[in-house]
Amino acid sequence: MTRFSKAGVDYFPVDVAFDDNLELLIAEFGADGLYVFVRLLQRIYGLYGYYCPFGDDARLLFAGHIGLPEKRVAAIAECAVRRGLFDPGCYEKYHILTSAGIQRRYFEIVRRRKAVETNADYLLVDADKILKNAGNLEQSKAKESNAKQSKPKYRAAWGRRRTPGPAEPADPKDFNKRAAMIDAIAEADTNSLMALAEEMEGKAACHG
Repeated sequence: MTRFSKAGVDYFPVDVAFDDNLELLIAEFGADGLYVFVRLLQRIYGLYGYYCPFGDDARLLFAGHIGLPEKRVAAIAECAVRRGLFDPGCYEKYHILTSAGIQRRYFEIVRRRKAVETNADYLLVDADKILKNAGNLEQSKAKESNAKQSKPKYRAAWGRRRTPGPAEPADPKDFNKRAAMIDAIAEADTNSLMALAEEMEGKAACHG
């Protein structure tokens, strides 16, 4: 049995500031306007991805689900369409709620999926282009990451202590020179000590 991935997503981005069209919807319907609009976005992104059916039956079920009168929900949805929050053409022709912004954000979210199903009649953006650009961006990031990992690391040559190599064998000539120097020093010290002893003996004889 083939298992298909769901069309919807687990999250969707929300602007930190409302645009004028949404502000007008809230001004006309108060908190209900904002509540219905956000719940519609949840239905779109969560169940269908980039649109949702909103004919008579779908609207009635949706109103019962969120606990508001169907006429109230219908009025808010039609106002959202009129204000450009949803595309008027798709609503009138196909009885669905969608917009170019919703579709663009959706295809950017699902860019890593292996396959994304679309309905060409509902599309307001170039989905293939968005998915392709996102794929190219991911490939570029992957290549950059691989290049950084494979780049050899060089250490500065300065400031490094050189490990001493094996000692070179001593030159016999140098050894003989050193031995001669030691003998000369020893002989000089012996002569000095003898001279010092004779001097002390002479002084002692004088005092005696």
